[in-house]
Amino acid sequence: MPEEHSLLQRVLHYEESRPDWVFCSFLDHQAKISDAMTIAAFLTYVRSAAAWLRRQGVRRGHRVVLSLPTSRAFVVCYFAVQWLGGIPVPAPEPNLRFKRQAYYDRIVRVIADCSPAACIVMPEVIREFDADDAPADWHALRERLLPWDSDSAVTNTDSITSPIVSAPDDLAFLQYTSGSTGSPKGVAVTHRALNANIRGMQLAVELNENDVVVSWMPIYHDMGLVGGLLLPLQVGISTYLMPTATFLNRPESWLKAISEYRASLSPGTNYAYNLCARKIRPERLPPLDLSCWTRAINGAEPIDIQTIAAFQRKFEAYGLPQNASYPVFGMAEATLGISFPKPLSPCKVDRISRRSLNEGALAVPASEGDLDAIGIVCCGTALPGHRLAIKEPASDRILADREIGEICFYGPSVCPGYYHEIKNGGPHQARTELRTGDLGYLWEGSLYIVGRLKDVMQIGGANYYPADIESILQDVPGVRPGRIVAVAIRKPSIGTDFLVIVAEPKVSANEPELRDQIQAKVRQHVGLSVGKIVFLPKGRLPLTTSGKVMRNKCAELVLAGEFIEMEAC
Repeated sequence: MPEEHSLLQRVLHYEESRPDWVFCSFLDHQAKISDAMTIAAFLTYVRSAAAWLRRQGVRRGHRVVLSLPTSRAFVVCYFAVQWLGGIPVPAPEPNLRFKRQAYYDRIVRVIADCSPAACIVMPEVIREFDADDAPADWHALRERLLPWDSDSAVTNTDSITSPIVSAPDDLAFLQYTSGSTGSPKGVAVTHRALNANIRGMQLAVELNENDVVVSWMPIYHDMGLVGGLLLPLQVGISTYLMPTATFLNRPESWLKAISEYRASLSPGTNYAYNLCARKIRPERLPPLDLSCWTRAINGAEPIDIQTIAAFQRKFEAYGLPQNASYPVFGMAEATLGISFPKPLSPCKVDRISRRSLNEGALAVPASEGDLDAIGIVCCGTALPGHRLAIKEPASDRILADREIGEICFYGPSVCPGYYHEIKNGGPHQARTELRTGDLGYLWEGSLYIVGRLKDVMQIGGANYYPADIESILQDVPGVRPGRIVAVAIRKPSIGTDFLVIVAEPKVSANEPELRDQIQAKVRQHVGLSVGKIVFLPKGRLPLTTSGKVMRNKCAELVLAGEFIEMEAC
């Protein structure tokens, strides 16, 4: 078979060789299969849905936003848009009960950026927003919405037999970033970059035909879309997709699905592993056998070795392999994956001096028993066919091992840019370098990540890293887990930044005591005084759609006086 330039070509090959293969199953709130598709049935749906979209005016090169739940509708629409030579644009599904305005605001920004031919939603979304209390400018968006009509789209007799052939440098899809450091931007992912990243991850993760994937990650997120759907489909292994809300409401459902469907690979975030380690009670667990789970992928946010250890301790009684934890690094601008360790290798942690990190931007190994030490988790080596370098943030100077600088990634997985930057250009040739905006260092060829360049706090002539301070405060008893943020605010009268802690306390917390605990812990471990502590009601901390803390937004709201603040410490 000739080299394939798009995933659709691979799927058409499966139609000939494996038509009855159930490649994708959808799980309900009890982790039971509620829907499933064979390759043959899937392509029947795609051909019909493509004809339905063409009747709606979708043509080659058109962007189509998919604001759909993890479901057959999303998967069919994604490939039906590509069938017509269009560009699918995954977007968050609406949370109409709790985050109605946030959903509306994001969809407005995405539509303004990519000018889609349509935005496909479930019919109930339109009914909800057509109510009397809809946003004032709702009608400007309303005309872009296309309600998903499964009867019309996948059961009609009209169909388009063959897809439009895409070139390697045509856009496969737009992946909108979560917006943790600003407004979401649409990463332009080409078929070439997608193929290169999937092939590299297949080699790094050592996937074969015996593997199985379970994913609860949002399907519009790069880890959910590429890691949970497109990678298994390209490799030829089955995937089981669970709604994100199912995991968040009942974390044990994730482990139940892994056990029941014998998943060898399942991705999550540090928060997810922490949630399972803290919240799941043994008496609520069904019989589990996690011995199949050889790659418990941990990515998308800073990785904490204490979380890894707590998860391992709790679930090794259920057969979790000793070295199942699999810390990785990636980002949408690189399609998905950047660095991976060797599967089932021991999780490496580099203990370095906090003082050398903050004052010298050096990862100096800490001496035995050094109370100032900080543990940095190893995220493996560069994807096969790619390479990593550490550069001085303000220049192109390549830094030596253990010098901390900006992580740079090279290879065919690097995307050509953001859609608003390239939409007026011609063929989309991938860049060769991606300056990630993340800070880290290399040691013995492996990558260690210390923080985000934009988040570094400069206080009193030294650099401090929010993730380090937040990790120190995670076990303060009165703070809701994962709901504490360190930001720096400029104070002109002293000529430097000062540290602000923003947190959501537990309902039972004694706030004056909690303030003293936070102040004492930061002073003890970091040597800083907290300039201000801000306590928020539950659910007020700004988060992205993928659950990352929006530090810049926190700082803006503190400066604007929109948070109710405690007195300065």
